[in-house]
Amino acid sequence: MLADLRQVTGPQKGSDQGVVFAPFPASRQALRRRDLFQLVKILLLVPVVTLALVIGAELIPDETMANALVAAGDDGPLNGANHAVTILSTRADRWTECTALTMGLGDDDLAQPVTSALQSRSMLRCEQAAVRLQHFADTGDLVAEGEYFRYWWADTALLRPSVIAFGIPGSRVLFQTVLAGSFLGLLFAWRRRIGLLGALALLGPIVVGTDFVTLYDALPQAISLSAALLVSIGVLRFAERAQRVSQFLVIGGAAGAVVHPFDLMISIPLAATLCVATVVLVQYLRNSPVRSMASAGLAAGAGWGVGYGWVWLTKWMAIATVAGPSAVLANISDNVAFRVNGDVGESQSTPISGALSNVRYWIDNDFALSTLVFEGVLLAIAVLLLLRRLPGARSIQPSSIRQLAAVAATAALPFAWYGFASNHSEVHDWIMFRAVALSAGLVAVALILTTRAMQPAPQIENLDPLPSKELVHS
Repeated sequence: MLADLRQVTGPQKGSDQGVVFAPFPASRQALRRRDLFQLVKILLLVPVVTLALVIGAELIPDETMANALVAAGDDGPLNGANHAVTILSTRADRWTECTALTMGLGDDDLAQPVTSALQSRSMLRCEQAAVRLQHFADTGDLVAEGEYFRYWWADTALLRPSVIAFGIPGSRVLFQTVLAGSFLGLLFAWRRRIGLLGALALLGPIVVGTDFVTLYDALPQAISLSAALLVSIGVLRFAERAQRVSQFLVIGGAAGAVVHPFDLMISIPLAATLCVATVVLVQYLRNSPVRSMASAGLAAGAGWGVGYGWVWLTKWMAIATVAGPSAVLANISDNVAFRVNGDVGESQSTPISGALSNVRYWIDNDFALSTLVFEGVLLAIAVLLLLRRLPGARSIQPSSIRQLAAVAATAALPFAWYGFASNHSEVHDWIMFRAVALSAGLVAVALILTTRAMQPAPQIENLDPLPSKELVHS
């Protein structure tokens, strides 16, 4: 039984129970200064590495990249379409792809690659990029459309070499393969710990309940989700070694900081939820009390927000050295105010409208149906295995119920983001909805782990019958 197995260390060979861990020692939950120093070092390192990657991409001649985009024809920005229809009849985000593919092109007046990286001039929307690239094809003159400096991100360091080497169709194959490999890596990592059924219940909805198989149609989307999945593998492995709350803070901070350079507000709710849920599940496998599960999860979540927010802030501070503090502050205030509760059409977004819009999109495109069918089959198998393992009466410890409820509670995390950035969540529900599928997976894995935690019902010992009156009198 899982409750007993969680007291043992090491994998259970040939078993579906997975790897288990020693309990989390409450005496080691205090904050440690050395852990906080480690977090500071990580937060200082990530922006430097990110900027170095972008500068490295800038060193590739702009004309070489522009020629590759022209050669791609309608497979790239020359198509001029900001959206494409996928094989699932969903929208593909070509707008972000065109911005990423043309980042840094046409800024030859910026003599230094550092300045070019910070400014991040781009051809922006696809129809604008198509005009600029056609102008380059006709005249050899590259002209940027505008600045996108608040989002200089590391996709450029991946996309420029890939597109030049393999073209855009080849790059689509490459990054979809990376995405699939990232998913399988995380799936097999969890399989060793919670069994195949548990791993499929947790992560399966990311594939069956989203547009996962079509993300090659929008390269930054595939890159962002790949980064979230790969970072989650690291979170899982480091969380297994963590012994203090401050270590979970470091893990979360590092995860948020590393995800940010490959994200354009695409995977925030999914990546943050994966980080926190991973920590909470590791604590569950350690048979930690709910209080320890909650403290570790809160520390990881707070760290993730600090890490992601810090890298975002350092970009702005670096840009202020070029564009000036006043322009940066005005840009920040305008964009934050709009994305939090700006207008959506003729109405203003509200904290609940962002969440409702994402759930509605998930349902309307049949992703909810496919997820429920998938999880229903897994739960049915789990119940059959339970009946086979425990054919008689069954019970579960109240402590296990509380722990599993804490695991399921992490499913609410994406909706906190939907409520905060309600405008962005509502306008981009066709991108942001993917975290809803992960929420369904977290509830499902808690139910499957419940079947594993079941034990034989305690037997009441038969007492000897009371002697009859005749025997007493005799």
